Amino acid sequence: PYSHASDVAMTVLLPGVVVAALSFFSADTPREAWCYFALTAALGTMLSIVHVRESVQFLGYTACFLAGCLVTRRWLLAGRAAAIVAVLVASTLLYVLYHQANVGHVASGQAEVKAQKLALLKSVPWKSLVLVPVERAMYCVSPTLYHGLFPGLLLLAPFVCFMARGARLRPLMLCSLLAYVLIIRLPLLSVIYEYLTYSEAMHTPV
Repeated sequence: PYSHASDVAMTVLLPGVVVAALSFFSADTPREAWCYFALTAALGTMLSIVHVRESVQFLGYTACFLAGCLVTRRWLLAGRAAAIVAVLVASTLLYVLYHQANVGHVASGQAEVKAQKLALLKSVPWKSLVLVPVERAMYCVSPTLYHGLFPGLLLLAPFVCFMARGARLRPLMLCSLLAYVLIIRLPLLSVIYEYLTYSEAMHTPV
């Protein structure tokens, strides 16, 4: 009868904030854009409060989309993506500061894990950071990513992107997929990603 906090974040809030953001990116009128921007900011802030891991992942998607829009010179979409990133980074940092001040044992646990990640970067040979690692400690990605439908969905992703060629939001798919494939594949990026965000950011990636 009980549910983990991440269940609501993964199955309700994260899909909701993604849909709101896509509607914001696709909005044609200023009124519509402001409405969906406010909805995205509210849902994104709630997502950070409920379970920060999914908030980090959504920020990752949006940051990748921002980079893709800048490269392809889609200035309107880049401005909208930058607005979402700025608001959600600010709200997430404010909540993290509040959380650290009031729930000290979680903050100390995160600090300990990040210290271990930093020590790992210093002690492991560079070959293991850019190739398939021998050390078990280098496996940051949860093995559940390779179970069920996940591998098939990843293989189908390039075909979906090809079929969506010319679509307004195609850079969101392409850049997010490329970024997360690199993060998952390269131990160096996995460790840095976890160190800069959250210690369980790669645990059961959404």
